[in-house]
Amino acid sequence: MEEQRSEAWQPDEPGEVWQPRPGNQTKLVVCTNDTTRGLNVKDCQWNLAEPSLLCVNCFKPPPEGRAKWQSCVRCAKLKLPATYYCSEECQTAHWPKHMEYHTKQKAQMQRRGANLTEERSLVKQLSTGEFADNVYTQTFTQAIALMVEGNLNGAAKAFRKIIETWPGTPMEPTAYQYLGTTLHRSSRHVEALGCFIKVMDLSEEDTLEWAKAAVNACKMLMNAAWRDAHDEALQPEWWHDEGYMALSERVVAVAPDIPDACEVRAFALSGLLSGAPGVSWEAGPRTAAQIKEAAVWFRRADEPWHKELASSCDIRAGRMLAWEEAEAAAAEAEAATARAADEVEAAARKAAEEKANAAAEELLAEEEKEKQVAASASAKAGKVKQSKGKKGKGKGKR
Repeated sequence: MEEQRSEAWQPDEPGEVWQPRPGNQTKLVVCTNDTTRGLNVKDCQWNLAEPSLLCVNCFKPPPEGRAKWQSCVRCAKLKLPATYYCSEECQTAHWPKHMEYHTKQKAQMQRRGANLTEERSLVKQLSTGEFADNVYTQTFTQAIALMVEGNLNGAAKAFRKIIETWPGTPMEPTAYQYLGTTLHRSSRHVEALGCFIKVMDLSEEDTLEWAKAAVNACKMLMNAAWRDAHDEALQPEWWHDEGYMALSERVVAVAPDIPDACEVRAFALSGLLSGAPGVSWEAGPRTAAQIKEAAVWFRRADEPWHKELASSCDIRAGRMLAWEEAEAAAAEAEAATARAADEVEAAARKAAEEKANAAAEELLAEEEKEKQVAASASAKAGKVKQSKGKKGKGKGKR
């Protein structure tokens, strides 16, 4: 990956125009749990440098010879990425969800102004920096400015144009990152997730850029809204309990002070969202120590609701610790009882062995005594017989 980027990227002198370099466009497979609506999206591929032209309700692509379906007029008026419908029937069927989408967008636009500090700072930096006159820098600056203005449709188009025109540059991961952020703010969650996964693929692992993309991807995967809205799932191979735990640990090692990274690690350790509607991640058993650590990371995330979750984790960890201690005490008591029973049994066995040994020794002693008595009697009888024999020989001489 690094070799491919270094070949495609040829830095020019300040003030010169960067020329477009040929490069492969990345395609990602989009999977869906719903294959009964006329199109199996599992087998569909799309280029992230191009917007999705599928009908948002039935996922049908435009027919050959037609560029795109009719789009939502309100989306165009609010400068949001276009939402396409192949027919009035699909628009009518999907309209309740789409109205909810516009309601959420209105609320987001009202609070979005306070969350653009990073974007405004980057616009200022690029527009006054060493490469301010560079056509690439100017295009990138304009794209971010569109984000700041709230023109998400224009920003998405601009970032896609950058990706398509200048593939393989060192700024390519950043372009995908901002495209993903723009699509996420437009509630285009599936396409946004694809962009964040693409950034992870393009970036060097365990770098800040990689960590930010991993955080965004995890937050998208934990967010049930994107699946509820699209009935689609684009899941990386690491999206399982063991993989998520390992990834979140690496992320906070790189970015321990980024609140979203702290949140991702806290959810991984706590398993709080596991099994929630639309969330495919299933957490395994957690220990009291892991839940206690999750509380620490929730507090570092530093939002009021994070503190509530931290307190909840503290309570949960306390209960688990009490239960673990009670279980350990019960196990120790059971082990002590078993040890005492073993000691009693061993003592009884030893006493029985000693008694049996004493009886055996006593029996052996009695047998030895009887042998000695028998030997003594035999010896005495032999002497008597010998004495009688001597007397008989004396009488014969007379």
